[in-house]
Amino acid sequence: RSVSEERKATPYRISRGDRVCVSVLGEPELKVAAARVEPVGTVNLVLVKEVRLAGLTIPEAESTVTKAYQDGRFLRSPRVTITVEEYAPRTVIVSGKVKIQGRQEIPPNAGLTLKDLIFKAGGFTDTARSSAVKVTRTLPDGTQKYFILDVESGIKGRANSSSKDRKSTRLNSSHTDI
Repeated sequence: RSVSEERKATPYRISRGDRVCVSVLGEPELKVAAARVEPVGTVNLVLVKEVRLAGLTIPEAESTVTKAYQDGRFLRSPRVTITVEEYAPRTVIVSGKVKIQGRQEIPPNAGLTLKDLIFKAGGFTDTARSSAVKVTRTLPDGTQKYFILDVESGIKGRANSSSKDRKSTRLNSSHTDI
């Protein structure tokens, strides 16, 4: 699959820091606009209080809120709509043996690859081990995932190492941990 096909096939997952609007058809007093998804992954809603939305797709989040109103016996068959009004900043920290270390903001709809981020950081230094780049990814639920990528092969066209970067990712081109 191409990168653009992969992007279309992967639904957006709500993240900590997003601002969402939650509304229930026919219940205007339950509408919550510009609710910030808290660092713990929840939003505070009318009647049902805190509901965990981080890490869920929009349809999953709508089902979760629907179930919360039903389980609390507030509504029998609510029709919930959730929209993301503002996406949380996608921050990447590039550190280690690159020429320009630091924080980089990625626009919500940008399709940057790991290779693109290395180029934005001025490329690797002469002593970098670009065949073993450690990536630390913070997932929507706050847990971290670590993996090593061979960026050198991707740059030289020998392999596809164009891992899509989402949300908060820290790159380290040296062979030591961050």
